[in-house]
Amino acid sequence: MARSRKPLAREFYAGLQARAREDWWPCLARLQVAKYRSNGSKPYSLLLEHWTELGAVLDLDEEKERKRHRKEERVFCSWPQCEFNTKRPPSKLSTCQGCGEAQYCGKTCQKSDWNSGGHKKRCGTRIKG
Repeated sequence: MARSRKPLAREFYAGLQARAREDWWPCLARLQVAKYRSNGSKPYSLLLEHWTELGAVLDLDEEKERKRHRKEERVFCSWPQCEFNTKRPPSKLSTCQGCGEAQYCGKTCQKSDWNSGGHKKRCGTRIKG
């Protein structure tokens, strides 16, 4: 009976790993920021440690996942309210000249993200608002 469960266990693990690839690194990055902002408080340190261990168990490499997520982010409009934030836009995106990281499908999205989406803070003082 144990033999018949192995394919099911492999299938479960593969599904868990595939789903974790979507959320593990973004959560890890947020936990790292939270730990830093809390001056390394023990609860954040422990949570970060366990989250990192989960990634190791699922064979997720922090650097590879970071690069993969960054690459995938460049396909979508950076303005969260835009319909092309989660689906491919019909035309090429423009890159923010300040940080070179944010991508927009047009001026409307770029201005909206700058004024109310938080890009002004993330972009820093590289360009004047």
